[in-house]
Amino acid sequence: MPTSSHSSTVASSSIPTPPAPRTGGCAEWRAHLAAPGRACLECLGQYDPALVQLERDGRLDDPSYLTALPDDHPLRRNENVFPFAAATAAAEVLQLLGAVVAPGGIADTGADLHHFTTGTLDRITAGCRPDCPYNTWLLARGDAHRLKVTGPHATAQAARTTRVHAHWRWRNRISRALDDLLWRLL
Repeated sequence: MPTSSHSSTVASSSIPTPPAPRTGGCAEWRAHLAAPGRACLECLGQYDPALVQLERDGRLDDPSYLTALPDDHPLRRNENVFPFAAATAAAEVLQLLGAVVAPGGIADTGADLHHFTTGTLDRITAGCRPDCPYNTWLLARGDAHRLKVTGPHATAQAARTTRVHAHWRWRNRISRALDDLLWRLL
């Protein structure tokens, strides 16, 4: 893997909707940019390293696993309801636009937490916890940190292998060569 030592800016969001029967729920959505000097996804509660192994094992794609979880489990609260997903997407675009354009000279307005039931917006401007590895010894280390945060993902590896094998099939190679030739002739 190539080694990189620069940081990247990440837009992230979530739509936690704690179960509240007969009250219409209590939907909230977040939008924020993770970058040096700003809170990381773990410190904002967007990323739980304890759930990484579930993803690797494919359990999050297994409906029977998800339905067996208790009703108050955090994985059962993240429902993707269209209006809230649209609001989250708009909030992400506004976060990025604010960071790029810096209206009024302010590029960092912090993370936004929108509360549907109260119609309020919380701004989170605090950075990472002092013991956060992503803002200390892992900051700007890229692949050079030598820490295995995640391991191989079987489904992703199978898809990559399939693509590689498809590339070398003679029919695909001939099709690509003909396509390239036709584009050159145009």
